[in-house]
Amino acid sequence: MSIYFKKVADGLVEFSSKEVQELLWNKDHGNNGSHMSSFVEAGEGLFGDSGLSNALKEGDTEGINPSAVPLLKELDEKLRLIEYPRPEEQVINDPLMQEVRILAAKLLVIGVESGKPLGYTH
Repeated sequence: MSIYFKKVADGLVEFSSKEVQELLWNKDHGNNGSHMSSFVEAGEGLFGDSGLSNALKEGDTEGINPSAVPLLKELDEKLRLIEYPRPEEQVINDPLMQEVRILAAKLLVIGVESGKPLGYTH
């Protein structure tokens, strides 16, 4: 199964930083008052569009850093606990989002793709 690790890295960057979330998810920063991204789009990019969700579900974790697998599963679980839909500002400030940010940052440090150096994102 192919995993697009660039999409995974992009999603982790977005989920690891409150400042990035405020910049991308708040409509005031998009073109014509639109959002540049959203909580749902970030999650879909990280798990759906990247192929990561299917790989984890099917246990096909070849190419994924073994240390990252439990953290990815935990991150997926935390994201599912966040109440949505509601305004992005409320999502950003949800106490669970701090746990999401910590997990995403840990994954960026250890690296998700096997054989890549710490913090490798491309």
